[in-house]
Amino acid sequence: QQVPFEKVVERVVKTRDMGRSPLFQVLFNFMVDDRGDEGAMDMGGLSITTEPYSETTSQFDLSFDIVGTADGLSISVEYCSDLYKEATVVRML
Repeated sequence: QQVPFEKVVERVVKTRDMGRSPLFQVLFNFMVDDRGDEGAMDMGGLSITTEPYSETTSQFDLSFDIVGTADGLSISVEYCSDLYKEATVVRML
């Protein structure tokens, strides 16, 4: 936390391709959502709710977001369409 990101990249990455994330290209994110069906959190008078959104660009080459709920798993995938075909990503799922 005390070192700037660019300094970490400088020490870890020998040659850098500016078209790619410098440290990793694939993100696997697993969370457990134990808030129940309402999807809202109460923080002492401050109410926070989730809102659906969509992104048009991918931050990484491939990103898996898996949320465990009481009803099962919810899986979403984000990918770079220059690198992967939709059929390839569907097979991975």
